[in-house]
Amino acid sequence: MLSKEQIQTVVKKYVIETLAEVTEFQEADYRTTASLEDLGASSLDVVEIVSRSTRDLKLKVPPAKLAGIKSIDELIETLYQVASATSTSGG
Repeated sequence: MLSKEQIQTVVKKYVIETLAEVTEFQEADYRTTASLEDLGASSLDVVEIVSRSTRDLKLKVPPAKLAGIKSIDELIETLYQVASATSTSGG
């Protein structure tokens, strides 16, 4: 089962990589309480971050679960809940 820390590490990696490509974002700017938009991400950047994170973590997340996520913390929590449900259901 994936730990919350493992998920946070992956999400952080892709937030930093994606935003550094399109803005002057640096690791020091990373705050889990911030929304991706507040950190300078466009809607396409958000899709890229979520897509890369879920692919790396080998998670299939229903789009409805991602709707309304406001912060990086909420994204991490959602991915953790999906990972936990997957591991308990044998998926």
